Amino acid sequence: MLLLTRGLRQAIVSAVFSLLVTLPIQSLSQEAPATPKLKDVIGETVQADANTKNSPEKITKPKKLVKIGADDEYDRGVPRNSIEGFFKSVKSDDFKRAAHYPDLRNLPRGYTREDSPELARQLKIILDRALSWINQLNAKKMCKLLIWSLIGMA
Repeated sequence: MLLLTRGLRQAIVSAVFSLLVTLPIQSLSQEAPATPKLKDVIGETVQADANTKNSPEKITKPKKLVKIGADDEYDRGVPRNSIEGFFKSVKSDDFKRAAHYPDLRNLPRGYTREDSPELARQLKIILDRALSWINQLNAKKMCKLLIWSLIGMA
């Protein structure tokens, strides 16, 4: 039976919360590309519709979506990708890789980055016990349920 001290539980909750909320530090230092405003997108659509009615040979290509966030080997630029990557890593028992997904800047005293694979392993045990009834769900549904279960813990 796994007994958790208050500090260890805080460390685990902090790690999970950081998976859900924060972006990596390097994404904050990079300037994000300007995102179009809804008014601009609607205006472009209306103009494209007006141009299409007058000249049917013009075809507008859809714009590419721009990924906001850092590109790194762990694909942590988007919080959902961080959670999915964490789940995939712990599912394959790759705790060293799983330890790279949470934001470990605010660990309680006594814990270092070297402890992160063990914290990832313990978090997997907790999630397996607490969320054993959703083993059949896919990763996206697990992310949503994890968010709601953490809100209930607060």
